[in-house]
Amino acid sequence: MDRGRGLQCHLHPNENQGGDMQRLGPMDDFNDMMSDTGLIDAGFEGERSPGPTKEFGEDLTESFILRSGLKHLTSLELCTYLEDSDHHPLCIEATKAENKKPSSFRFQNMWLHHQSFLQTVKQSWELPIEGYGMYKLQQKIYRTKELLKKWNRETFGNVFTTVQQAKQEATDAEKKFDRDPSEANLIALNKSNAVMVHALTLEAEYWKQKSNCKWLEAGERNTKYFHSLVKKKRVKSTIHRIMEGNQEITSPDRIRDSAASYFENLLSGQVTQSSATDFPFQFPKIPEAIGNNLCLIPTEEDIKETVFSIDKESVAGPDGFSSAFYQACWEFIARDIYDAVRDFFSGTPMPRSFTATTIVLIPKVDSPQTWNDFRPISLCNVTNKILSKLLYRGSHKPSRN
Repeated sequence: MDRGRGLQCHLHPNENQGGDMQRLGPMDDFNDMMSDTGLIDAGFEGERSPGPTKEFGEDLTESFILRSGLKHLTSLELCTYLEDSDHHPLCIEATKAENKKPSSFRFQNMWLHHQSFLQTVKQSWELPIEGYGMYKLQQKIYRTKELLKKWNRETFGNVFTTVQQAKQEATDAEKKFDRDPSEANLIALNKSNAVMVHALTLEAEYWKQKSNCKWLEAGERNTKYFHSLVKKKRVKSTIHRIMEGNQEITSPDRIRDSAASYFENLLSGQVTQSSATDFPFQFPKIPEAIGNNLCLIPTEEDIKETVFSIDKESVAGPDGFSSAFYQACWEFIARDIYDAVRDFFSGTPMPRSFTATTIVLIPKVDSPQTWNDFRPISLCNVTNKILSKLLYRGSHKPSRN
């Protein structure tokens, strides 16, 4: 347990809800200092402490942690003591998870940089499968997932081990060149440096994808920064306690069971049908032209434009594939996408995988106390996004003659 203390400076403009806003200079300096020293805002839960000018709604509750310290933590919670004090001392509790469960499959963008990736996926994808369009696409996606799991273990390898080996080989090559600056040793040094840079690029790509950081310029690499973002998200996303009625739950197993029970009841409640047949209003009707467009099978050009309009950095659905996979492999998977889309618009029943979603909880407030303080959102597969976007496009384009 440790205690934090208030600082007479803001990190963000929204911490001051009124009054003098001419503090952007000190704010920028403070943020620069945090970046230079490796400090990260540790977040907060509970009642925040007002500043000395309370009438302006100032918030001076801040606590920081070194990026290097995040690697030792898997759970971090900051809250205020329930004390009669203007300073609201902070309570910091950090824990480390005992058991790490295996993670589900996620397509890694760094795989696209491997020389054997496309050929490996193509050979598997083009193996024939009998069935209708959506079924064949579903089975090929599943087969590709199993293939990539094996390929990642046996061919691509552990990116962190690869980085360490590349660094060591580059160091050895540099020492060898220092002892004997021959042309052969220079070539070997340049080659080992190139291998190391490539390995570091893959590692940065991994952490960038995992941190879901989209604002940095393309090509910018800061592995430590991405890593710290991932750790910060991990320690802050943990639900430490939740109120169930008048009872506070702190056990991770009970929190999990409580969440499953609450949202299962919320999302699968009984549907009641109204017996009323006459309503005092008319429901809006889809214009005939738009209705006709919705029934038309999209062109191959429409389908391709839709696939490439999906953000490659968007979070994947239950099958683990992002649109980066579809766009990179478009040359040999396009025909299966076309056939699946035509199936859907022809009225073929959709496989369950097309409509499967992963439910994620997004806090509605800064310090959620009950499950009602979370908003469940659904992460769907790319196949679902393609069909949804095509329906939207069909309803917003001129009628075809």
